[in-house]
Amino acid sequence: MKKKNLSLAVIIIIIILVIVVFTGVKITEAKMEDYKKVDNNAVQVIANILNVRIGPGTNYSIVSRVFQGDILRAYADINGWYLIQTADNYFGLIRADFVKSYKGKIPVENNVNTNEKQEQQLLNLINEQRKKSGVKSLKFDENLKRIARIKAQDMVNGNYFSNTSKKYGSPFDMLNNNKIRYKTAGENIAGSADVQQTIKAWMKVDSHKKNILNKNYNYTGIGIAKSKDYGLIIVEEFIGR
Repeated sequence: MKKKNLSLAVIIIIIILVIVVFTGVKITEAKMEDYKKVDNNAVQVIANILNVRIGPGTNYSIVSRVFQGDILRAYADINGWYLIQTADNYFGLIRADFVKSYKGKIPVENNVNTNEKQEQQLLNLINEQRKKSGVKSLKFDENLKRIARIKAQDMVNGNYFSNTSKKYGSPFDMLNNNKIRYKTAGENIAGSADVQQTIKAWMKVDSHKKNILNKNYNYTGIGIAKSKDYGLIIVEEFIGR
């Protein structure tokens, strides 16, 4: 076996073990001989919306959703279900009949860069403003982080500056399509050189300031993507539960 194929096999086994451990999937449900390599190691979604599940069947929970045109890394075909990596670096399984083989280069969007240090810095600055106003601090939610990161990169890739994405819809569409539970929600976006400038600019705009100081919000997710036009594109999702 070639070194490259061996490495791929090891990756597949590790991913399978993670799914087994964290989702309760029994190893007997899919034998090792059922795992087949996917041509070109990439697929493109042809359905309008496609659920990403924790196991190879519609009885398994949905962990994410992908959309028409999305290009995904695909590691194995498990009895008609592809083991894939989403744009936000989550692993799951999708129906093989709703995607097609992809031979081109996987775009940057499907390797979303995370700027965790800057994300944390911005959250700290926001919580400082909330503390000054006597409002409880926001906490990071990993699913909101994921959505914010995808939205920020989509804004860079699509060369637009808007709360509404042609690909993903409104912030509420993104929350609903990803099964995020919330009672109230909002979004701030910015094109800025750094997070310090971002918080200063947001605090000068009533709608952005209201989101930052809203006492009904308790969770947030921040995504930051590099932009040739602005330096950084920053997206922050807010929800209250």
